[in-house]
Amino acid sequence: MSEAAVVSWSGRRSQARCMGDVEVCRSSGGQVWPILGSIYNFTEVFIIGIYYGQTKKPDDSNLFLEDFIAEAKELVENGVIFNNNLYRCVLKMLCADAPAKAFVLNVKSHSGYSSCTKCNEKGEYQNRRIAFSDKPSRLRTDEDFINKTSEGYHLGTSCLENIPQFALVSHVPLDYQHLLCLGVIKKLINLWLCDALKVRLPFRKSK
Repeated sequence: MSEAAVVSWSGRRSQARCMGDVEVCRSSGGQVWPILGSIYNFTEVFIIGIYYGQTKKPDDSNLFLEDFIAEAKELVENGVIFNNNLYRCVLKMLCADAPAKAFVLNVKSHSGYSSCTKCNEKGEYQNRRIAFSDKPSRLRTDEDFINKTSEGYHLGTSCLENIPQFALVSHVPLDYQHLLCLGVIKKLINLWLCDALKVRLPFRKSK
């Protein structure tokens, strides 16, 4: 399941926005794409919008985000009045797994060349996958993203650029799920349990 979250902060009040996909059932090709919200530093989650389609994901990320962007701009530009007090709203971050992040940012998929969202490392094809060097590479900047200075990285323009005070590099953290849980940890478990005897754990220690 792919999912994404946009988090906002506003002084004493803060807010999170989430979006993702959920299969309705295995026999159906349709999916529900909810957009959820949560107050930053709080655990409660609320529904902002729910969208259903017959495809695996929306065809156009900008069309999918259109209503959300309009609401986000309204909140950032005008704030929220609560108990006769005006609270300023600023979007703080977008947390997404790798596929969903590439989709909403309208950039290269995480499995392609030059797909890192934090640096300009191109990567090399090794063992049927793209491997990135451990050597330092020039970091991406928010200005680079807006100006689209990295050739081959951008697939188009993301409407997230229209949200005031929201930076599409510094406000988009790396994907813990794919980098660690489905990346490093999965690789280590496979090595320990299924790989060659020289690296595999003894059976008595694998229980």
